[in-house]
Amino acid sequence: MYQNIATSTTTTTPLTALDAVDGENGNFDLRVTNSHTSGVPIIDIHLTDSTGVVYYIIRGMRIPVATAVTFPTRHDTGDYALSIVTQGSACSITLMRIYD
Repeated sequence: MYQNIATSTTTTTPLTALDAVDGENGNFDLRVTNSHTSGVPIIDIHLTDSTGVVYYIIRGMRIPVATAVTFPTRHDTGDYALSIVTQGSACSITLMRIYD
């Protein structure tokens, strides 16, 4: 799965939803690529439980130009939803899910 995020404001993008039934679709690696030619976005990646409590995996990470970073995201979607928050004056990010 590929997904592009291009924005100049703070944007929250859900990656997995909180399911009522235990699931395994939270088992993938997430590759985040800064595809902007000069902008350096700041990202947060976090899990949210059913009560709304947020657990940060990454907070305030800057992704340099032409750089890709890969994060393992092993979580049960029956317990947590996964989101990425992007911010920066010029943001152009490509997300890719990598399944085993």
